[in-house]
Amino acid sequence: AVALVDGVRQVQLACWTRRALEAVEQALAVGRRSIQTVLDDLDVCVVADVPAGQLIDLDTPADVDRYASGP
Repeated sequence: AVALVDGVRQVQLACWTRRALEAVEQALAVGRRSIQTVLDDLDVCVVADVPAGQLIDLDTPADVDRYASGP
């Protein structure tokens, strides 16, 4: 399952099964590096219309600190 936000599949917000590993390995073997293209090879359940405001992009410890301290 993968969340869809503003028409974009959010690969970081997904549930990956062990069976997906084969598709990832095959993609890497032929030089495909985009995880988005791997999703094209899988039977994916899309969780549509997730409001962007419900997700927060936290990439670094500083991002977490800023979020935790509030607006």
